[in-house]
Amino acid sequence: MILDWTRKVHQLEYAHCFESIMYSYLNSFFNIGALIIMITVSFCYQFPEMPKEDYDKLFILWKLEYFVPIFSLIAALFTIITTFVRPGEKAENHRKLGLEYEKIRHEFEKVYTYNLTETSIEFKANQVKERWDNMSTKYVTQYNYNRARKFVKKFDYPEPMSFIK
Repeated sequence: MILDWTRKVHQLEYAHCFESIMYSYLNSFFNIGALIIMITVSFCYQFPEMPKEDYDKLFILWKLEYFVPIFSLIAALFTIITTFVRPGEKAENHRKLGLEYEKIRHEFEKVYTYNLTETSIEFKANQVKERWDNMSTKYVTQYNYNRARKFVKKFDYPEPMSFIK
């Protein structure tokens, strides 16, 4: 039972780490994207003059009268998404939860590696399980949870109830 709990906590630890990485990438994408677009829009008025026949050959999106409003809107949307979704904050919360799950996993590992009596093992395991139950946790995506399950399988935990075979 303790090994099964340890495996589950290990999966949740990695799931939260993967979730943190995903939100960090989203945060970087939106912030850097908005920055690049805003810099491009602010410098577009400094583009050199071009002959009318070359200007007419440009794709419609690259013409100045469309370029500035469209790309300003995209930069504003990136900023709005960053403001309301708060991927940086979510990344930090998931990172902290991953670290908390790691501490709980180490506690479970201590329980089954130390030579303790049956009653002390049960007492210590129940203490750690209670700490795990009292954690305020956040949802992780199914994709990241499945990634974590595959990742933790590499550690060769015994299958649950494998002693029955």
